Amino acid sequence: CLPPGDLERKRGSVGLPIKNVRAVIRDDEGRDVPAGVQGDIYLAGPNVMQGYFNAPELTAEVLQDGWLWTGDVGYLDDDGYLYITGRKKDVIVLGSGKRVFPNGFYSGLKLLETKSFPSGVIFLRYQPERK
Repeated sequence: CLPPGDLERKRGSVGLPIKNVRAVIRDDEGRDVPAGVQGDIYLAGPNVMQGYFNAPELTAEVLQDGWLWTGDVGYLDDDGYLYITGRKKDVIVLGSGKRVFPNGFYSGLKLLETKSFPSGVIFLRYQPERK
């Protein structure tokens, strides 16, 4: 959550974790790293997913001792604000089990970057399959 008053002060941040969610950054060996150091983003809390439906192997890959490995790379600043700097996983598994490969989207956005369109954001919207 990035309060409007912090938009300029914390430029580039996605904000603080929402209520009851904790975020940590870990190195490749799974050790927590200090503020300002980039690493893997892990989340924990009562509203963080408990696992993939009927996919225990996939669940075991991303859940570790109650922490969800997001597949994103980033860092926390001294105030606890989260910055996402990239992705480690090249696939996002949706709740439906479908897989999305974001690199194609990111490459397309990069091609669109100009002085008047310096950056963009990708949103996924669920649309039920038509029969």
